[in-house]
Amino acid sequence: MNKKIGLLIFVAAFGLTTVTAQTTHNTQLTNGVKHGLSSVNYKKIGLSKSPTLVACEADPDMESVTVKLNDEFSKQTFTEKNVKKIYKKIKKGIPSPYKKYDIRVISDGKRLENLVRGSRRTPSGLSSWGSIDYNGRPWTQNVSKAQPVTQGLQGRHISIWASHGRYYDAKKASWQWQRPNLFGTTEDLFTQTIVTPYVIPMLENAGAVVFTPRERDWQKDEVIVDNDNRRNGYSEIGSKSWSNTANRGFARHSGNYADGENPFVKGTARKVKTTKGNGNTFAAYQPNFPSSGRYAVYVSYKTLKKSVDDAEYIVLHKGQETTFRVNQQMGGGTWVYLGTFDFDKGSSEFNRVILTNGSHRKGFVTADAVRFGGGMGNIVRGGETSGLPRCLEGARYYTQWAGAPREVVSLFQGENDYNDDINCRSLMTNWLAGGSCYMPEEDGKRVPIELSLAVHSDAGFSREGLQTGTLSICTT
Repeated sequence: MNKKIGLLIFVAAFGLTTVTAQTTHNTQLTNGVKHGLSSVNYKKIGLSKSPTLVACEADPDMESVTVKLNDEFSKQTFTEKNVKKIYKKIKKGIPSPYKKYDIRVISDGKRLENLVRGSRRTPSGLSSWGSIDYNGRPWTQNVSKAQPVTQGLQGRHISIWASHGRYYDAKKASWQWQRPNLFGTTEDLFTQTIVTPYVIPMLENAGAVVFTPRERDWQKDEVIVDNDNRRNGYSEIGSKSWSNTANRGFARHSGNYADGENPFVKGTARKVKTTKGNGNTFAAYQPNFPSSGRYAVYVSYKTLKKSVDDAEYIVLHKGQETTFRVNQQMGGGTWVYLGTFDFDKGSSEFNRVILTNGSHRKGFVTADAVRFGGGMGNIVRGGETSGLPRCLEGARYYTQWAGAPREVVSLFQGENDYNDDINCRSLMTNWLAGGSCYMPEEDGKRVPIELSLAVHSDAGFSREGLQTGTLSICTT
C-alpha cells in the first residue's frame, strides 16, 4: 500500500473550528465605490449616462472586487480612455485593504473593457471564432490510466445532456413527465439510456472531460462526507495546518431542500499550502456505504487566487487506487465528477477519497465535500419531492443541488419548472464556461467548455395519432 495512504489509516479526525465567512457586502467598500463613481465627470469623458450601482462584492479568496452597474449603462460608446478613467476613480475611492485587489466593473453581464469597440476584433482571414483554443491543464484528469490518451479529445471539455426529465407542473400541482408515452417509454427516460452508458463514456475514453447538467449516476443511495461534520468520516492530518477559506462552502442539513435553497452557501471549506512533489498533508473522506455497489464520486472545493491546477485526489475503491489531478483554478463551488467505482458496504479505509497537498507549484489546495452516488431527488416542489432517483429528474433540480445561482436554476422564479428545465441546461453550461477563453466576457467558473450537445429523440404522437421523430437544432 502507498505510504501516504497507509499513514492515514490509523489517524482519527480532529475538531474543526467554524468561522464566519467574510464574503460579500462591506459598507466601507460600497461607500468607497459609490464615491469613486460619483467623482467621474461622465459627459467630459464622452458618456451621456451615469451609472447606478447595483451590487458591490469583495472576494477575499480571489482577491477581487466585482462592481455591478445597471444594464442601461452598457448601452453607450466606451473607449479605452473612459473605461480607464472609471477604474481609476473607483480604485481611488475604495478603502486601502482593497486597493491591491483586482477590480471588475460589470454592466449587462459584461466587463466594461470588453464593451470597448473593437476590443475583440477578429483578425483578417479568420472565422468569427478566430483561433481560440485552450492549452492549459484539463479540469480533471485520470493519471492512473495505463494507456493515456494522446491523439484524441484530451484536454477538450464538452457539455452534453439527455434532454428532459421529471418536473413539477405548477398548473396541475403534480410531478409530470415532459414528453408523452410511446412504445412503453418516454423521451425523459429513453435518451438517458443512450447518453449515460454509451455516449458519455465514449467521449471520456477518447480523453474528453464531460459535464452533464442532469445527474449521471443511477445509484439510488447517496453518501456525502463533508468538512463541516467531523463525525461523518472527514479527517485532516499532516505537517501543515488547514484553515477555512473566506467564502462559504457546501453543507448538508437533514431533510429535503426548498426551492431556491443553495447548499453551497451553507457551510465552510478548507485550504492548505501545497508541498512540491509528494504531499505531506491530507484530507480524507471515508463514507459509510449502506450497501456495496457502484457509486459515482464527486468532489467539491473552492477556487482561490493561488489555487493550483493539479490538486491530487486518490480514490480507494475496494483497496485499489485511482489517482486524479484536478485543476482547482476552475470549477470551484459545485460538484466535480471524477469517476464511477465499486465500493464495499460499510466504512473502511480501503473505500474512501484522499486529497493531498502535493503539487508541482506553490499555492493552495482546498477541500470541501465529497459525494458518493446519485441519490434520490430532494428538491421540494408543491409540498413534495418527485419520489424518484435524481437521475430521472429534469436538470433544473440537479443544477440547484450543484450550487448554481438562482438565475441559472430558475429563470422564471419558481413559476414554470418546464421552461426552467429547458433554460437551465445551457445556462449551467454558460455559468461554468464564463471567464474561460471561450466566454471571456462572461462571469463564471472558467471551465473551457467548447461544445455543448443536447440529445433528444423528440419521439411522441399528435392528437391525430401521427408519430413525430427526430429534430436537429444547431446554435452558436
